[in-house]
Amino acid sequence: MNVLNLIVGLAALFLGRQLFWLFVAAAGFMLGATLATELLSAGAVWLSLLLALALGLLGALLAVFFQRLAIGIAGAIAGGFLFLNLAQPLLGGFQLYTLPGILTFILGGILGALFVLLFFELALIVLSSVVGASLLTNTAAQMLILTPASSTLLFVALLVVGVAVQAALWQAREREPA
Repeated sequence: MNVLNLIVGLAALFLGRQLFWLFVAAAGFMLGATLATELLSAGAVWLSLLLALALGLLGALLAVFFQRLAIGIAGAIAGGFLFLNLAQPLLGGFQLYTLPGILTFILGGILGALFVLLFFELALIVLSSVVGASLLTNTAAQMLILTPASSTLLFVALLVVGVAVQAALWQAREREPA
């Protein structure tokens, strides 16, 4: 599962705007993987992978057939994870399925969905970078022993790099003659 998280995370971090369906699929994958990891037993790796892949596939299908709706949902998921990643070290490292985690996720989700509706292109860049940075940070935290502070620093660094790369690619594409 870690290798798949790394691949999906890197793709979302650097190519999320160009491949918006990938961003939506990655958001679904990340939600499925997080829920499965926190709610299922450690021995149910195949079930965790199945749930993550199912939500990722559902996200990709939504993105193809219902673009705005799917990106709004993915924006809500990405916003939820952004708030969760930034709030955890400040509020004691709570999990998604606790009351503070759920409330933080919902608040971030509402703001993420609004951000997508108001600033579509910029939102795709930022939120796909959030999804990629979250997947990569969570994978690194599972593979290495990271403190909450070092996880947050890694998340922010990856987020900045992802936004910078995608913004540069977007600017280069805008300058190309039609």
